[in-house]
Amino acid sequence: MFGWNGKILKINLSEKQVSCIPTDDYKGWIGGHGIGTAIFFDLVKDKKIGAFDPRNILAIVPGLFAGTLVPAASRTEMVGIQAQSYPYEWFGRSNVGGRFADMLKFSGFDGIILEGAAEEPTWINIVDGDI
Repeated sequence: MFGWNGKILKINLSEKQVSCIPTDDYKGWIGGHGIGTAIFFDLVKDKKIGAFDPRNILAIVPGLFAGTLVPAASRTEMVGIQAQSYPYEWFGRSNVGGRFADMLKFSGFDGIILEGAAEEPTWINIVDGDI
């Protein structure tokens, strides 16, 4: 209701665990950039770590109007400590377009938080709420 599904998917790649956090905790930050940044500052305690440190997160959060008929609303923010600024890795954000934002919203989630580090290349598949 009001553009949100009510849950943000949280995936720990190190422990291979999946959980959800309520979107209500972050609704006041409005939009993918605000919510992703608030989640980053809540979950990453040491802001001086590198981009590939397992304690870093990647918050992938579409905007409020993703999946609606609002023009140009299908953008997805990606927030965390990023390596693109090497050798000085720092907090940054990027965004992508396409259908990802809509499809994530249609799957029942308002965002995805990736934390930890996978031992091998990993595929995340979401079908009808099953991860």
